[in-house]
Amino acid sequence: VFLYLGVPDFSFFFKKLGDYEVFRLLKQQTSVVAGIIMDEGGEVDKIIGEKILAVFRVNKNEHETALSAFRVAKKILELEKTNQLSFSISIGLNYGKVINGFLGVGSKRDFTVIGDPVNVTARIESLAESLDNNRCLISETFYKLVDKEITAKVHGKVELKGKSQPMKVYYLS
Repeated sequence: VFLYLGVPDFSFFFKKLGDYEVFRLLKQQTSVVAGIIMDEGGEVDKIIGEKILAVFRVNKNEHETALSAFRVAKKILELEKTNQLSFSISIGLNYGKVINGFLGVGSKRDFTVIGDPVNVTARIESLAESLDNNRCLISETFYKLVDKEITAKVHGKVELKGKSQPMKVYYLS
């Protein structure tokens, strides 16, 4: 299960606040978000600028793993709603099988996940960035794992880069 998180219009904040202040606030927000992810059993796979890729490994139960990722998204959205985050957020949630392992050279090796589900999650998050509100979009494969416990509505069928067919995504309601 994958959760990809970003900050809409992130470059705007550099002009408004300046480099050092943006970096300080981003560091603070990343720490809070990473703590929530790890508290729910997820792993922070990558931090690239303002983007965070979190992975929730399915050990026994896909349903419970997806619910853990959903709880993370819900907690982060609540923090944003109550102005406890420095920046607005956008979230993409997805599920799928990938390969994983160490990639890199020498001491610059990093454990990572690679596969279409990761790319789709990033593209769903990117789409969520363009929304005015409800900036948490979930794939149909993710939704099918948790549809009995959460309320979501169809956002629509969207075309995502690299996909030959439109894909149905949902937003939380």
